[in-house]
Amino acid sequence: MSKASLRIGEIARLLGVTPKTVRHYHKLELIPEPARSEGGYRLYSPADLFHLRRIRRLQSLGLSLQQIKFILDDDNPDELLRTTLEGLHSELTLQQGRIEERRQRIARYLEEGASLVEVEQPDTPSPTYALFLQKFGGLAPFPESITEFDKQVFAQLDTFNWGEEYTTAMQTAAGYFENHPEHEFVFGQLVQKFTALQTMAADDPQLPEWAAEMKAMGWLQNLAGNLNGLPAIEQPMADVMNHIITQNMQEHLTPAQRRFLELLVGR
Repeated sequence: MSKASLRIGEIARLLGVTPKTVRHYHKLELIPEPARSEGGYRLYSPADLFHLRRIRRLQSLGLSLQQIKFILDDDNPDELLRTTLEGLHSELTLQQGRIEERRQRIARYLEEGASLVEVEQPDTPSPTYALFLQKFGGLAPFPESITEFDKQVFAQLDTFNWGEEYTTAMQTAAGYFENHPEHEFVFGQLVQKFTALQTMAADDPQLPEWAAEMKAMGWLQNLAGNLNGLPAIEQPMADVMNHIITQNMQEHLTPAQRRFLELLVGR
């Protein structure tokens, strides 16, 4: 056997791989079958060794074996390599951005205690809340409890894919007061009452009186009429949505505010 010839075990050891890996390269036709000894052993030349090292170096850059085969078989391998590396560089840049974003999220969770409750909070502001804020923001100042309630409930609702019905319904509801400026006074009254309810008891006799007054103004019926023509969210999705809203009412609204809302919508 020529001193320049290496068996598969020897060439695998030099490359830091297993003989099985070298055989896999043969199977994929990344390297041609070498000459064999009289005993049937593959005999590799120094050129084969360098060819296999090239494959390993390309793999270390993140290229797949299929990509490597295309490059090595191409009439202009250097040009194809540059194109492939440019694409890989762009992909890695995107991945790096996503990894950094994830790292920052994890750091924030660690700073805030890393509880399951914290992890379950939405990571991005709610586009639905932003829409309502845009439509309602100039009408009257919101009490803090309502602002927090709206932020949380819309943020949680927006994390699920309810379908176009949800988006259309939210856009219609948000645009109601903008399209009905005559109800601006009604909205101002509603905000004032919610502010007062923060320090009132749930059994205060004014609650049913206020709810009756607000109903008598007719805006709830008009809003319902605007929404009635829209496709409804089917069960059990509607029940899940109601659960999210109810849970946030328990967490962010006072008992008096919750009771007022229940009276207002007739529950």
